[in-house]
Parts: sequence; C-alpha cells; structure tokens
Amino acid sequence: MVTKKHPQNQKNQISRGHSESLVPAKERGAWLDFGRIAVDVKDLKDKIEVKADIPGLTKNDIEVSIKDGNLVIKGEKKEEKEEKGKDYYWKERSYGSFYRAIDLPCIVDANKVAGNYRHGVLDLVLPKSKEASTKPVKINLKG
Repeated sequence: MVTKKHPQNQKNQISRGHSESLVPAKERGAWLDFGRIAVDVKDLKDKIEVKADIPGLTKNDIEVSIKDGNLVIKGEKKEEKEEKGKDYYWKERSYGSFYRAIDLPCIVDANKVAGNYRHGVLDLVLPKSKEASTKPVKINLKG
C-alpha cells in the first residue's frame, strides 16, 4: 500500500526539523536523541568491554541486563521545567527514552559483569564464560 503525504505537511516537517537542529543540544537536552546513543564494543581475549555515551542521566535512569545472548541497555528521563514571573507563567515537560540490544559475540558470565556510570559514560566489563545463563540477569551500576 502506497500513501501520499500532503505537501504542506512535508513543508511543516522540514521546517520543524531545521528549526530544532539550530537549537544547541545543551538547550534542548542532549538526552532527547537517545535513539542514537554511541556504543563501542571491544572483544578481548578474556572479556568484552562496552562503553556507551549516555549524557544527562543518573545511574537510576539506566537499566542494563543480559538476556538471550544480548546486552540490553535502556533508560528514560522525564524532565519538567517551570518558571513564574510577574506577568507570565511558563511550564515545559519533556521525555526521552532509548533501548539498545547488542548481540554479544560470545557467552559471558552475566553474574560477574561489572558496570559503572559516571559523567555520562557507561562502562561495562563482561567476563567471557563457557556456560550460558538461562535467565535474564540485571546488572547493578556503580557511580
């Protein structure tokens, strides 16, 4: 099935996209672009190291787990800003979430995974193993 978009809607979408891209990330909240978190994965001899850039959160906003041979990193942030003045009232709410599942290149010992979240960077060390875990394991983060 093919659908056509109304030219005015496309024009509005393009204008909206350009105006949002001109606003500095710091002002619009870098965490709004969560769908595109940068992740580096290193497969070393006895472990896998993962580094993910997830700015603007606390460790309580992030959930990390091992499930079905995948490293799952997900999170969300809700923010509310309010400002009251003599002649005005301003309130803004924003929400951002992300989900990333990374297919692990080998079996890891999910019970020995070490995680740290500090200054917007998530660091994980996943020791390799010969036996797979049969149930999902949540990883506790430090930082």
